[in-house]
This record gives sequence, C-alpha cells and structure tokens, in this order.
Amino acid sequence: MAAMLKVGFVPSVRNRASMPRWCVQMREQSIAAMQHIDGWQVLAPATSPDGQTRDGLKGCTPAGVVSDLDDADAVASYFAREGVDALVLCPLNFGDERSAAKIAERLQVPVLLYATKEPPAVDDRSLARVSDSYCGNLSMASALYRRKLPFHYAGLFFPTDPELEAELEAFCRAALVVKSLRQARIGHIGVRPPTFETVGYDETAMLLKFGQNVIYTNLADITTAAQALASDDPQVQAVMADTRASMPSITVSDRYLLDAARLEVAMAEFW
Repeated sequence: MAAMLKVGFVPSVRNRASMPRWCVQMREQSIAAMQHIDGWQVLAPATSPDGQTRDGLKGCTPAGVVSDLDDADAVASYFAREGVDALVLCPLNFGDERSAAKIAERLQVPVLLYATKEPPAVDDRSLARVSDSYCGNLSMASALYRRKLPFHYAGLFFPTDPELEAELEAFCRAALVVKSLRQARIGHIGVRPPTFETVGYDETAMLLKFGQNVIYTNLADITTAAQALASDDPQVQAVMADTRASMPSITVSDRYLLDAARLEVAMAEFW
C-alpha cells in the first residue's frame, strides 16, 4: 500500500559525544522496525557530512540524533517542511527531554512514546547500565505532560519485539484518523430531526479546533439528482457491482439496490 502517513522519528540522546554503540544500534533497529509498517513513510534525522553542523532543510544533525535544542530546531523545521503527520519519540539512552518535547510542541501532531529495554550491564566492577532508556522515558513523558501535549505511551521494547510493531500499527491507524479529520470538509444533507438533540453539533468549535468546514445541501436536491440518474449509468452500475461483490448474499430486489446506488452516486457528486 502506498504511504498515506508521514511519521517523524525522534531518536533522543543525552550527551552525543559519548554515545555508545548501543544507541546507534537501537536507532537503526527502530527505524527498520517502523519501515515495516504498511501505510506510512518514516523520516528521521540524518548524520551531517562533517559530523558537526545542522541542516533544517535536509534534517541533518551532528550524529543523526536529537540531543539539544539546536538539534530540535533543525529537525522540527525539516519535519514541518516535509509535512509530518505524527511523531515517534524514543530515548536511546537517558535522552534529552527538552529537545524531544520541543519538536512535539512545534509540530502539534499525534505522538507515540516508547523506551528500549536495557541490555546487559557493563562488564566491570561498576555494573553500570548501558542505556537507562526507561528512566529517560519518564522524564520525556513528564516534559510532554508539562506542556499539555497529549501522547500515547507504548511501553518498553526492543525494536524487534512484535509487541512494538503492534503498537506502531495501532498508532498509525489512529494518526490516519486524526489526519483525515483535520481540515476536513463535512457534508451536511438536510436538516436534523427536530426531536433528536443528540445529532446536533457545534460548527464553530469544529472550525476552531480541527479546521473543519461544514458543507450544506438540501435533501431534496440529493434525491432529485439521484432520480435523474439512468439505470445504466456507468457510475451507478459500478456501485451496484461493488455492493454485490462485497456481500455473500443479497436478498433485496434489484430495484432497491438500484435506488441505493443512485443515492450513493448523487451524494458522491455533491461531495
């Protein structure tokens, strides 16, 4: 399936100058895991050619990760220019919560947050943790919460875990719904039933919160347009064929199927 959603991956690192190989591995595996998800295109910061500069046009940072506010500015500009629809945040070690939250704050799109599981401890007297991703995850969640940015916390995974793939797939579907609702045109046919307040809505709130526009038409105009369609109209016949193909058995007569197909075509043409 062609990509319908652009997702920006934010690999967060604290102190990139001493970034362990583990972080590089988790970055690569996380991107690979996301690229397996059907229906979205993954964008992530790349490493700048000189390993020092940032480029908001190409999305480059010194190490291909986000570790400070300057990195965040470059990556957020790149994601905004590319029209990113959703963000996936992951601290590869403890991470840097300020820069990750800054990107989410600028983009204002759905956010998924997850942490990577801890690898075996350092093999010396210290027994130090290599990653500390989970603790960084808590700080990142706190940063998002303080900024009143909603997010979905997926959990603690290795990138190859099937549970992470399931979380990403569910998030992809949810983000697609959000993308479809924002700036949408909502068709309104006829007046609402007078005794059903439950079908009322606040058109101004829809416009202000989601940028939606309600397009009105009279029910009589739709029925008139439907009745004017010939029974052998190619669009009508295509709808009837699609309906028959989608059902194991149809018990209504062709007359009712034809009327329904005419109505569907008329509504589609209004839209």
